[in-house]
Amino acid sequence: MLGLSIKRKRVDQELRCEVTAVCTELLMEQGTKSGAGDTGGELPGQEAPRLGNEQEELEQAVARLLWESGRTIALAESCSGGLLCHYLTNIPGSSLYLLGGVVAYSNEAKTGILGVDPAVLMEEGAVSGTVAEMMAAGIRRLCPSDIGVSITGIAGPGGATPTKPVGLTYIGLEA
Repeated sequence: MLGLSIKRKRVDQELRCEVTAVCTELLMEQGTKSGAGDTGGELPGQEAPRLGNEQEELEQAVARLLWESGRTIALAESCSGGLLCHYLTNIPGSSLYLLGGVVAYSNEAKTGILGVDPAVLMEEGAVSGTVAEMMAAGIRRLCPSDIGVSITGIAGPGGATPTKPVGLTYIGLEA
């Protein structure tokens, strides 16, 4: 799970960077799927992936790494409202690695679809590291996928509290 606080006007760019970094680290650590050969932690033909350069957008890099490693991903989104899924589905062939996504904006969707514990929602609120972890685990079970990623946060302009400002975002990862 990755927690970060970001400014409202940079939410889109920063979240894309953070999710890309999380997926890249996971893929580099695990190499390719079993049966595809041991890469010693590196993807075939690469020393280290270059993400978001002038030749390749961040979502293209994530898509490429997922495709090359043979891994699948599923996304559970709250504050981003499906934006992460949108970015990945804009890449041709995304059905090979993106198994599905859920926009669980309400607490009822988080509990009913993703299996988030209602007691955790009552105690910590929907914007917490624990909820992000539960959402990621839930989407991974639901699809099922190699990687489950979730995002929950305060997108604004309303909904902020003194302890949870606009821009506070948690990203969960289950792999």
